[in-house]
Amino acid sequence: MKLDFFQRKFWTASRQCAALDGKCTISCDNEDIKCYLIDNNGFILVTEDYSQTGLFFGEVESAVMNKLLLMGSFKRITLYDYQALCREYAGNSDSARSLSHPFSMVKWLLTKLVIFLLEFNLYSWWHVDLSKVSVCKNIP
Repeated sequence: MKLDFFQRKFWTASRQCAALDGKCTISCDNEDIKCYLIDNNGFILVTEDYSQTGLFFGEVESAVMNKLLLMGSFKRITLYDYQALCREYAGNSDSARSLSHPFSMVKWLLTKLVIFLLEFNLYSWWHVDLSKVSVCKNIP
């Protein structure tokens, strides 16, 4: 359903009155009354000023929105727009950065040494079980 069709249907329905004499005491045709159709999140769907469509009702009519909050019609929630955040990149892209931190090179070397020892299982080379080694003795 297109928005302009929906707005026309709303204005037609809002001008109908069920009073016996056919005149409504409160009508959107009255210039002193501003009519809004808002959704359950407080955003304006239909209003006489088309530029306000889609805005938050609290931005347009803050006093009325505060009253609706006090009455319990709406509940205040805080939303954060994380799409607008940009991450700061703190790292440098120069290749000489490791020279400025000598411990990073030592850390890298130790890490590579540990990985090497784990891959080749050099632990077994250091601890040889001598009970399994056969010793040949020459007896004269």
